[in-house]
Amino acid sequence: MNDIKPTQIHFFSEGFKEAEFLAKFSYPEAIVAAAYELNVKVWHVLRAFEVLNEELGNKAYVEKILSIHTSDLVGLLNKPPDKGPYVVYFNNYRVSFAVEVLFFEIKALLDFFATKIILKALKIDPYLHTFKSKGSGEEYDPGGRFLDVLENNSPKESKNKAAAIAGIIKKHKPLWIDAVIKDRNKATHKGTLQTKIAMNSGLLQTPITNLTFQTFFEEENMADFSNKLAKQFLEFLQEILQEIIKE
Repeated sequence: MNDIKPTQIHFFSEGFKEAEFLAKFSYPEAIVAAAYELNVKVWHVLRAFEVLNEELGNKAYVEKILSIHTSDLVGLLNKPPDKGPYVVYFNNYRVSFAVEVLFFEIKALLDFFATKIILKALKIDPYLHTFKSKGSGEEYDPGGRFLDVLENNSPKESKNKAAAIAGIIKKHKPLWIDAVIKDRNKATHKGTLQTKIAMNSGLLQTPITNLTFQTFFEEENMADFSNKLAKQFLEFLQEILQEIIKE
């Protein structure tokens, strides 16, 4: 790929500073036409993170929903448990919706990134149209078929780059890619994802103490999850783009 002269592109990302790293890359001619759309796809994902964070901060909505159950909660709190506080769970479908939007946007970006950026940059015959998975049930492997193509179908001049990019994908798969795709599929084929608000027994007198959700990911504080996933997502893009432009 040394014969390809990089082309510098300048993007305007509508206020998302996290997307500015895209502008500093000098894209090979093979993918320069797709680079603008990549910026748009990244914008979509970052906007989905924003929507999720807006819902996580929507305490007025949560308190409104809780007010419907006040009498039931008062009855519970008048009979405290012997040890520890009550933990009360409420489904929050607005957060569920925001999570699903985020996961759908990430999967759409992975499909585009895999086929229009990675395969074209490596000059691999792009007969795949998605970040294709393989297997089913317990053997289901998100992106597994795409990895097979990277490792087995790359031409000689891009084989080293293909191996390096496959290594980056394998590193990120257990961190977030596998779970995002599995949850996206779950939302598509089996119904909405479960997101819940957990509150301690002081919930009638004090602010909301914790927002958690349950999916294929381990249950954790939702704001922490969102921030961590955003960081991993941007690192993934940057690591692969750096590998693509490396001489």
